[in-house]
Amino acid sequence: MRLPLQPYPELHSARLRLRRPALSDAPDLFALRSRHDVMKLVRRPLHQQVAESEELLQRLLDDIQHQQGLSWVICLPDNPTLIGTIGFWQLDMANHHAETGYLLHPDYWGQGLITEALAAVEDTGFRRMGLHRLQAVVFPDHAASIRVLEKRGFQREGCLRENIFFENEYYDLLIYGKLAPGLKTT
Repeated sequence: MRLPLQPYPELHSARLRLRRPALSDAPDLFALRSRHDVMKLVRRPLHQQVAESEELLQRLLDDIQHQQGLSWVICLPDNPTLIGTIGFWQLDMANHHAETGYLLHPDYWGQGLITEALAAVEDTGFRRMGLHRLQAVVFPDHAASIRVLEKRGFQREGCLRENIFFENEYYDLLIYGKLAPGLKTT
C-alpha cells in the first residue's frame, strides 16, 4: 500500500480544488456543521461552538498523521474558503479498503460538485493508494447522495437496519460499494 502520500496530495477537478485541512478552517467548518439543513442529512449533532469544529479538524489531522484517514477541504480554485469536506476514514490499508463521505454547503447543492470531488478522491484512492474497495453509507432518505454514489458507479450492497441511534430514534443505513476499476464486480 502506498501511504503516506508525500507530499499530501492536493487534488483538482474542472471546478474544484481539494486541499489538506487546516485548523484555520474551523470558522468555515463551523458555518457548515452548525446548519440544521446539512446535519440532518448525516444525523450528527449540530456544532454549537467553533471549538467543536476545531476539535473535529484536529481529529482529521491526527488521522492523517497516523495513516488512519485522509481528508480534503473542498474549495473553489480561486478561493481557499471551505465549502465542503470529503475524504477517507476507517482506512484499512491491510485489506485495501476505506469508507468515503462528504459534506457540502447548501449554497453549492445541485451543481454536481460532490460528484466531481468524489471522482478526484476515488482516483487517488484507487490509483495512487492502491485501494481495492471504497464504501459509503447513506441514509435511505438522502436521495441526492444516493444519486451521487450511483452516478459514480457505487452499487447498493445492503441495509444495516436501525444501525444509528440519533435524537431518540433508530435509523437504517444503506451500504454502497465500489471496486477498483478493471476488477470483476459480480
